[in-house]
Amino acid sequence: MLPVDHVQSIRGGADVVTTTNHQQEVFTRGKRLSFDFGKDAAGKNVSLKLFYFTPGLRWIPTYRISGELKDKADLALQGEILNEVTDIDHAAVDLVVGVPNFRFDDTVSPLTLEQTMRGALIAADISVNNSNMMSQQFSNGDMRARGGGGGGQAGNPPDAGMTAAPELSGSGGEQDLFVYSVKDFSLKKGARATVPLWQQQADLRHVYTFDVNTHRSRASGQLMDDSANGGEQQQPPDPRRHRGPNRIVFNQVWHQLELTNTSKVPWTTGAALMLRKTLPIGQDLLTYTPPTGKSLVPVTVAVDIRGTVDEQQSARQENALHFDGSDYIKITKKGTITLTSYRAEKSNTRVTLSTGGHVTTASDNGAIKYNDFRAGDWEDSGYLRPNEHSDVSWDFSLEPGATKTISYELTFYTR
Repeated sequence: MLPVDHVQSIRGGADVVTTTNHQQEVFTRGKRLSFDFGKDAAGKNVSLKLFYFTPGLRWIPTYRISGELKDKADLALQGEILNEVTDIDHAAVDLVVGVPNFRFDDTVSPLTLEQTMRGALIAADISVNNSNMMSQQFSNGDMRARGGGGGGQAGNPPDAGMTAAPELSGSGGEQDLFVYSVKDFSLKKGARATVPLWQQQADLRHVYTFDVNTHRSRASGQLMDDSANGGEQQQPPDPRRHRGPNRIVFNQVWHQLELTNTSKVPWTTGAALMLRKTLPIGQDLLTYTPPTGKSLVPVTVAVDIRGTVDEQQSARQENALHFDGSDYIKITKKGTITLTSYRAEKSNTRVTLSTGGHVTTASDNGAIKYNDFRAGDWEDSGYLRPNEHSDVSWDFSLEPGATKTISYELTFYTR
């Protein structure tokens, strides 16, 4: 008998055995989930349906805006479905417009194994000793969750080479959600499909918008020119509201399509391709629009309408305000916004001013709204907290070849 690590080689005939088989009994203990279908189901095939939450199956709405695009537009919606979960074979699929709320979608059901149940109780923030109160806790938690909001996540661009769409069985509203139902739908894992949902005609109006979002110097309150862009084309404005630290944009009048939803179906947010007959003229985002609502879709920067902004100081009052241990100067300015049309047709025009400070007057029936201080209005906002925020909007028709000047007066504090 030798230690194994001392053996360097073995020589012998074919009868020399150099391997051996070891057998060992291993005992394990586990639990499994079982279902009782009753005595009548004994020895028979039964049907079991599983309901669960899983990521990887989503749809992206895309629009096509086409036609002559004078006062009407043909609007078509299709759903682009991406399947990264499992093969779908002749199943019913519901495409939901809205944000369904499932507060405990990542919590494992306590009907599973004991160890998993303990984890589920902890995840749901429930003590194991009070597990008999779980049903009430889930009910109360669900009611609390409905008081909050949620946001969807935009999907990635769809792949090319989509398959043909199945039959669309109908659509209907489910409380705050709107559902498009597709019956007998099949799609392999990793595949993509496009489903035509509806086509309708929408009222159309061409609108030219000039959005002035000011960004002012702390020291002087002067407008800061966004000249670092070198005259590059700006991004289209958000047609719903102004957000973030935007600087003033000169000579950027946008041609937009104002669409009115005259149907009973809401328009969900999605990419929209605009075509005049078969000629593509632009692509942007169509935002959520309820029935009877309106939505602005940017087309392109207008080349035949130009806009300029100018401000002149008209008054200056030293030590007008003492705030937080500092003295502030009150500055009054008069601003003018000028638009010139080189078009041969009348233009529906909308001008908006978003600025720090208090707009006291606005010509041409400009609508003024006041709001709280916004840091994005100023170069260094830490010193200018006494100032509020003002939004002004004007709507008018600009005649062919005409120049229109509107004015406003503004006061703000600086130091």
